[in-house]
Amino acid sequence: MAETGRESIDSIQPLLLQVHEGALGTVEDGKPFVSATGFLYTSEGVRFNSPPGRSIHLLLSDLSRHSKNLAKCPEASLLVVENSPGIPIHEKKRVSLQGKVERVESKEMSVSLKDQYLKIFPRSEIFFTLPDFRFYELKISQIHWIGGFGKAATWP
Repeated sequence: MAETGRESIDSIQPLLLQVHEGALGTVEDGKPFVSATGFLYTSEGVRFNSPPGRSIHLLLSDLSRHSKNLAKCPEASLLVVENSPGIPIHEKKRVSLQGKVERVESKEMSVSLKDQYLKIFPRSEIFFTLPDFRFYELKISQIHWIGGFGKAATWP
């Protein structure tokens, strides 16, 4: 049975507030490349019931393979899976977020994101002392939600 509208949308935000690590899929020479990354999600200003304007923030090194891929092709996907040990993957809630990744240029926004990121990843302070780490924004164009076996929906 597929989930519908509001029920599924309401299920995505708690998952993104609880889980802060995902698999980032980028395009490398026309082929898929997947890497692990942390991400920042805050519910303020992010609206899953109106397609444009949704976003996720990533702290990435410009020297990393995924960042080099994004410089060539900004299309990406982030897979986030419920962290529930002992539950088989087909029963876990998960979401794939597709869109374009763009560098955050605003200094004010970067400072705000740094404060939020350090609350989630307190041991990441070292990254902010290195010149190649910066924030990127995944501007979400499509969401594919799976709420467990037989529960799925895609927006838009």
